[in-house]
Amino acid sequence: MFSRYYFSAPSGEKRYLCDSCDRTYSNRSSLKRHMNYECGKLPAFPCTLCSYATKRKTSLASHYYRKHVGEDGALPPPHEPDYIVPE
Repeated sequence: MFSRYYFSAPSGEKRYLCDSCDRTYSNRSSLKRHMNYECGKLPAFPCTLCSYATKRKTSLASHYYRKHVGEDGALPPPHEPDYIVPE
């Protein structure tokens, strides 16, 4: 039950180092996820409304709602790809 916490470094210490890019992580599972899905890979998820691209689909979804959805929840018109939500 507590096995996932067993590999965590104490008090946020980052002791798991990626050999390829020197990023550090506080637990082994985060390092493994980084190595499998991020390290050395090009962004695979481009935004269709701007030049943003990311390696994670969830990051693209966050970007989309943060940058392209209006305060009233309205989506940008599909025929206007350069639509900018007023701040």
